[in-house]
Amino acid sequence: MYKKIGYFHHLDQDGTLLSFNEIELNLPKDNKKSIEIVKEVKKENLIKKYFNHLNSGITPLVLNPEIPDSKTDSLLNVLEKDSNSYSSLSHITCSSGTTSHNGPIKTFSFPIQRPLSNSRAHYASLQVNEPIKVLFPMPLTHSFGVVIGMLGTVEMGHSLYTFQETPRNDVLLKVIDDQEIDLLYLTPTLTRLLLKHLKRKKISNSKKIKISIGAAHIYKSEILELMKHFPNAQIFYTYGLSEVGPRVSTLDCGTLDKNQMSNIEEEVLPIGRPLNGVELQIKDKLLHVKSIYTNTNIDQEVFFNTMDEASSDSKNTFLRGRTDNTINFAGVNIYPQEMEPIINRILELSSVLIAMPSKLYGEIPVLVIEATKENENDFSTKDFIDKLSLEVSTKIHPQRIVFLRNFPRTSMGKIKRKNIQSLIS
Repeated sequence: MYKKIGYFHHLDQDGTLLSFNEIELNLPKDNKKSIEIVKEVKKENLIKKYFNHLNSGITPLVLNPEIPDSKTDSLLNVLEKDSNSYSSLSHITCSSGTTSHNGPIKTFSFPIQRPLSNSRAHYASLQVNEPIKVLFPMPLTHSFGVVIGMLGTVEMGHSLYTFQETPRNDVLLKVIDDQEIDLLYLTPTLTRLLLKHLKRKKISNSKKIKISIGAAHIYKSEILELMKHFPNAQIFYTYGLSEVGPRVSTLDCGTLDKNQMSNIEEEVLPIGRPLNGVELQIKDKLLHVKSIYTNTNIDQEVFFNTMDEASSDSKNTFLRGRTDNTINFAGVNIYPQEMEPIINRILELSSVLIAMPSKLYGEIPVLVIEATKENENDFSTKDFIDKLSLEVSTKIHPQRIVFLRNFPRTSMGKIKRKNIQSLIS
């Protein structure tokens, strides 16, 4: 019988301990073949409900509480029709880019042992094989938060420290010292904000700590800068996909004195070594992943096409972009092919959503509108944003709007996105 315990510490925005929960995962033999949606604002309630469902033989699906109930009910109806096909207790996660618009939410189902094993393999790649203190200043509603933040804590017996909202940088640093944190999780955006604070305040922390950064691109120069402020920290960069685990690979960047990046000539970091149970393959310049942790719709013996453009040298695999024009904004995937029909309907004009580089977020979504001078003069940013907010989350709104008189097109009338990107850059 599977029985594990994890320890969850909930902090306020000043880093003071609000509550503590000892959470047991005791997987039953009985699978009720039913699904319950977990949609909670408070992280403490989210964690309790999630594990209560699993312990009762119910498959949980964690959703962002901002998603409208009408959309939630529609999703549950679809999932319940297939619930009898679940041969074992499962864990369901969502594609983040499909929870923020009026279209259907895309879900992935995993037999519960797969994400549990994926979390253990991820921690092994961080050279963590025993219970430690983990600081997780990020949401728990996405696949990484559920699998690594929640399931991983119980699987490994960790003590997880989390905030209701993202804390200030000074509070983050205070908690690292006060709670003697062993592992800090960051997104690239949180890393860049922390670096600004560290440089401005001229702070250096000599604590021996592990720092794991994932969810989007980060650059070699940024890791080296972080090492200067945490000279004894061992820093990792991780890559993953919701469909296959979610964790896929880990790059050990080393420490300031034992820098493991000397053989990396590029500014872009490679994605590192695949986890145990994962294989990487580049075919037709696209990264394919074979994983024993994958969702039930993907054969464990088949290489899954990630749609990430990739290249490799003798030692490293590098991501070069997305073939489907996906924009990774602060760790959230934005899919232009799903956003553009909504935007074009609101505008009654042609437009494209493209990615532009950002030092803070990695990429930002930029809306480019094909418009006459008269159209541009009549355009109201406020009216447009108000209408867009009724249909999609503000988290995936365009961060910049640009007008072009005519879009470059092929002889068949297809819009040349890369040309537009060059024009506005």
